[in-house]
Amino acid sequence: MQKKSINIVFFTKESLVTKNIPFYYLVGFSSDTTNVMAGGHKSKIALFKKDNDDLAFIKCSCHGIHIVNSHECSKLSNSAEELLRNLASYFHQLVED
Repeated sequence: MQKKSINIVFFTKESLVTKNIPFYYLVGFSSDTTNVMAGGHKSKIALFKKDNDDLAFIKCSCHGIHIVNSHECSKLSNSAEELLRNLASYFHQLVED
């Protein structure tokens, strides 16, 4: 993981340099919640904080919401999914007729 995050940081900074954007111009950064991006010690966020402690970091709430929803939806019965498929099929047939 450490090598991946160091590579990501290197290529991000290199991209900023090629576009003539100083690193200190960055005011915020948002990413998913993987360890490479948002882990405790050797993540992209941790390595960025070494260079700019004032940088605001926001973990992606969509990723967390998706994980919770996927877990909860796995507990639902298949009858709701079958009902939605049947409704879609019914309306699709109405349009074709």
